[in-house]
Amino acid sequence: EKSVDMLAPEGYGELSFLLGSFVALRSMLDHREWKKRPARVVVRFPVNRRRVDRILTKYARMQQQQISEVTLTGTANHAGTTPMNLRADAFQGLTEFAAQIDRVLEEHGSPASVATIGRVELLPGAANVVPGQAVFSLDVRDTDAGVLAHLAGALQRTLAAIARRRGLMFEYEILSDIAPVPCAHLVRHAVEQSVEALGIRATHINSGAAHDAQVIAGIAPAGMVFVPSKEGRSHSSAEWTAWNDIEAGANVLLHTLQRLAS
Repeated sequence: EKSVDMLAPEGYGELSFLLGSFVALRSMLDHREWKKRPARVVVRFPVNRRRVDRILTKYARMQQQQISEVTLTGTANHAGTTPMNLRADAFQGLTEFAAQIDRVLEEHGSPASVATIGRVELLPGAANVVPGQAVFSLDVRDTDAGVLAHLAGALQRTLAAIARRRGLMFEYEILSDIAPVPCAHLVRHAVEQSVEALGIRATHINSGAAHDAQVIAGIAPAGMVFVPSKEGRSHSSAEWTAWNDIEAGANVLLHTLQRLAS
């Protein structure tokens, strides 16, 4: 049986890492393998029709996602006159914490766990001043709410230990905590029927990103149809999907809507 290589961000390893569930479509005419780059890992799966149960959501079972803002506060001081052993450098605390993330994930998370520091602000922000404050975002995700809660606690304990050792204070504010959302069986079934009727090869996988469907699912049955993006790229100017895959996805969507409306 032919297979398709899809690329996901390094560290995810398997399709099961994604939160929620969606259908990834693949044209029967196009089974090429994309070039693999060292910075990314290949996720290979057979092109068949496996069951998909969920769509991605932030923090929680359809990948649950928790977004927090962390503030480390030390003492701003002159970069030239303050000895290293007398500094309360907020940025050094941040870098030490960032270096501990992989260890915390390995010890307290699951294969689906991921954590990202995507935004950092240093204050006062001058080249010749020891940073007195570091404010950064922390995005933590897992498909299991219990694992995520345990992981979030471990990350906070790690921050507390670093802050205490370096003479810093820290604040940890949870900005967003979204539970996972399952795709409606009604919609999934209609998608599966459309895929079969069109003779398009497909597979069921989980989604690791947040989608509007998570919100819609609160008031109406929701489901998702996904098409592959070259090298698994998303949120990038390099994101690209072949026209034949776009056509396949659009046709499945059209036939799914017709089935649901009939």
